[in-house]
Amino acid sequence: MVTLTEESLALQVGGWAQGQPPSPGKNLAAKKSQSRKAGWINGQRLKRVKRNTNLWINIGTWNAVTMLKPGKMNEKAEQMLSTQIHIIALQELRWKGHGQINKNKYSLYYSCSQQRMGQLGTGFMVIKEVEKNIMSFTPINERICILRLKGKFHNITLINVQAPTEEKMEEEKNQFYDDLQKTYDRTPEHDIVMVLGDLNAKIGKEKAYESVTGKNTLHDVSNQNGEMVCNFAIENNLRVMSTQFQHKTIHKGTWISPDLTTVNQTDHMLINTNKKKYNTGCRNPKRTQLWLWPFPCQNYNKTKAHNNT
Repeated sequence: MVTLTEESLALQVGGWAQGQPPSPGKNLAAKKSQSRKAGWINGQRLKRVKRNTNLWINIGTWNAVTMLKPGKMNEKAEQMLSTQIHIIALQELRWKGHGQINKNKYSLYYSCSQQRMGQLGTGFMVIKEVEKNIMSFTPINERICILRLKGKFHNITLINVQAPTEEKMEEEKNQFYDDLQKTYDRTPEHDIVMVLGDLNAKIGKEKAYESVTGKNTLHDVSNQNGEMVCNFAIENNLRVMSTQFQHKTIHKGTWISPDLTTVNQTDHMLINTNKKKYNTGCRNPKRTQLWLWPFPCQNYNKTKAHNNT
């Protein structure tokens, strides 16, 4: 048993035991000695390294209508290079076959019909700075192709699609979603998987689909294509990110009629639910039929650019 006297107790608890405040001298000396070695390892101060925050890529989707006309490819490339977009998923290229075209400032990967020219066709246009992150390009058919990127935290699989329009036959629509399901099932388990492109789908505000679509859709009622997109998202645990964020109406529409009276939101982007945190935004800049999604990408230093769309 240990007995503490009043004198020893006063020494232990400091001057407050005797009604006097403790002397700040020792505390200041301790803080000063600690601050001298703060951030040191093995007696050496750490080097100051500037944090690299430019690891984000902007991904867009664009229905090109046609790329058969001379100069169309360069025209689309110039518009991409004048913006902050690094990868564009293109639809309706209307070329024949599949392959890759390399230019000084960008590359174009395409997947079109093997039989004839002038029908459908999908592809990706990528700026040179991001091309080093490309792991593979896989053409599926004229409606579907895949681009896989090396990501910072997870690799990114982009599935570019062009769905049949609303008036097409039921068999053609079912065939498209069967092909899309097989393509999605082959994607790596831990990848960030994005299904993006011209889905020709009007997604409404039905309560049955709110868990995957959110509350910020442009339309009130879904068309048949919209229902098929929502059902595909539910079956594969995906989120429709193009309707998750609150924006003005001018930033929601992706198609506008020639007489400028009708605006529809038919282009969409879906992402696996457990990776949706990596999608920080989704909008259409001024009805250009072009959607933007920023994503983290490994070893990519973003150059300064401006968006003039």
